[in-house]
Amino acid sequence: MTTPALVVDGVRKRYGRQVVLDGVSFSVPRGAIYGLIGPNGAGKTTLFSVVAGFVRAEAGRVRVLDHELAAGAVPPALFGRVGILPQDALYQANIPIAEQLQFFLRLAGRAPRGAAAEVRAALDRVGLGDWLGGQATALSHGMHKRLGLAQAFLGDPDLLLLDEPTAGLDPANADTIRGLIRACRKRDATVVVSSHDLAELEKLCDHVCILRQGRVVSQGPMAAVGGTRLRSELALSRALSADERSACTALPGVLAIDELGLALYRIEVLGADQGDAAMAALFSHLLKAGVVPRSLAPGGRLEQHFREVTGDAPR
Repeated sequence: MTTPALVVDGVRKRYGRQVVLDGVSFSVPRGAIYGLIGPNGAGKTTLFSVVAGFVRAEAGRVRVLDHELAAGAVPPALFGRVGILPQDALYQANIPIAEQLQFFLRLAGRAPRGAAAEVRAALDRVGLGDWLGGQATALSHGMHKRLGLAQAFLGDPDLLLLDEPTAGLDPANADTIRGLIRACRKRDATVVVSSHDLAELEKLCDHVCILRQGRVVSQGPMAAVGGTRLRSELALSRALSADERSACTALPGVLAIDELGLALYRIEVLGADQGDAAMAALFSHLLKAGVVPRSLAPGGRLEQHFREVTGDAPR
């Protein structure tokens, strides 16, 4: 049986009197793209720092690629095997980009000649191959994000920790970065990614862990998240009477129909396979009654589940 790429077991961390992580436990399967989400202040960035070895936990254990982080220290066997994208990665203003990235690789034990080739490949991968001799200060925000991802990808690490990799990016740059993350599956690399874009993570991730106030409130495969109920917004050709709404909710699998505006409703049906049958029965019933569905906007299952377990609205 394959061991997990990352095991976090009972991790606790406080700053002064403020408990930031309170007994956090989860494991990340090898080769997975794993989402770590939560409201602002939930402890995500601190947890990333603990796993990366930047911050020492007060209690609990962290096991990375079958190696324990003893007292928060990173074992030499992990050098070059873990790539990290901090939320706000910074670079020296007066040193060429390629030189800085080569320095990071040299710290991981790469030879100078090999480091130069790997830096060139990493920059090409994120579309910055023409910036080998450029300065980080000349990059746009989107290019700066891609530079941070190139640094995280240096040496093709086995585990990637990406904190808000697409925050503030235009759609084209965000798509590029999502494609690079998905490509990690081809070489069985494991990715742990944090983001406030829940719709993005729902499409990108295989598993998810939700934090609230430093504690895990939900975790598991993405396919199982929020699977019991599905909510959508449905626009109709006319408003429904109270009797018509009652008749709709009497249909198998239709749980609720709430009025949002003129001929606009929030509908709730059973999830999983029953959801399709419930929607088909509802549409058939409406059409027989002379009511035409104009549009259907499904709600994200991850966002629904997030709201339920945290009580907070995601950004």
